[in-house]
Formats: sequence, C-alpha cells, structure tokens
Amino acid sequence: MRDGTSEYYPGIKVSAQKYAQVHAIWEKRWEMLHSDMHATGYVLDPEYQSPNNEQHSNVEVMRRFHNIIEKLLPDVEDQVKAIEKLAKYRNSEGEFDRLFVKASAKKLLGWKWWVEFGSECPELQSVAQKVLSQISCTFVCERNWSTYDFIHNKKRNRLRPDRANDLVEVFSNLRLISKVNNIKYEEQMVAWDNEEEELEEE
Repeated sequence: MRDGTSEYYPGIKVSAQKYAQVHAIWEKRWEMLHSDMHATGYVLDPEYQSPNNEQHSNVEVMRRFHNIIEKLLPDVEDQVKAIEKLAKYRNSEGEFDRLFVKASAKKLLGWKWWVEFGSECPELQSVAQKVLSQISCTFVCERNWSTYDFIHNKKRNRLRPDRANDLVEVFSNLRLISKVNNIKYEEQMVAWDNEEEELEEE
C-alpha cells in the first residue's frame, strides 16, 4: 500500500487498519486451503504430473505430503517404500510410462486411476486412494446441517449433542433405506434432495 492507496486496486483508498483486517481474513482462508490433505492430493493427482511440474522443490507441499505419509503409514518401512515409489511415479517409470496410462489421467478420477494403475506401488496406492477419494466440497456438511436443523429445532431444543447426533445418523440412514427399497428406484446413486423435508415442515 502506498500513500493510503491499495496496491492492487489503484485509486481506491484503504486505511491501514482495514487493510490489516482484510489481509488477516485472506491469510486465514489461505491456511484453510493449504492443508496436509490438499498438498498430498496435489502431489498424487495424476492430472498434475508432468516433466515441468516442480512439486518436489516446494518445501511446504512436500512437508505436508510427508505428514500424511506418517499418519496413514505407521510402519517406517512402509513409509520408506512409499517415498521410493513416489520417485518412480514422478519419473513415469514402469507402468506409469505407458501412453494410455498417461492419457487416462485426464479421463479418470484420481482415486480410480490409482486403483487401475497403481498396483506396482501398493503403499503409495493406498495413500492415494484414501486422499483422492475425499469429498472436497461443503455439500455433505450443508446436507448434514439441514438434517440437524430439522431434528434440533425450537420445539426440540433440549437434546444433548450426542443424542442429536445419533438421531441425525438414524434419520439419514432411514431416508436412504426407504429410497433404495422403493419399487420404482432405478438410480445408481441415491439422490439427496430436500423436497420431502420442505413438505414435512409445511
């Protein structure tokens, strides 16, 4: 910031205090989006593998990746094997060097790609499947909060947290079972709409 003017938006004056507040919010969001899981996903996602990719030279990314390796592979020997296989994966050696394997990285989901082509690196394959199969959006949380609001409302506000959590789990599972057992059910995946809840509330 120069002379009370924002460095990124010339002509817009921002006080130092306001700038510090915005910067603190930005740093907090940056930290949230740069976790061990994000870094590991970046390292193991086959779509990001290329000769020009310099993931290994990024200290923060590799440190966070090593944290996940330690968490998911308690045995030191397995950790060493996973790191050894990482070099093989990064350099496209063995099965990873096939053209259709590289082309599949653009078509398949990351965890499915590792299921199909990661058999030469079982330790690294297990880590990749666990990390890349994680849902990276808030849709699941919002759905869970919606169900929680339906159960813990103004009329039922004395429920203990553990009791409310149990009721949310039972309620969600019963809805899934009722949809799957429906004679007209043909979908491969269960739809998560809130239409029924809205009708019940009305």
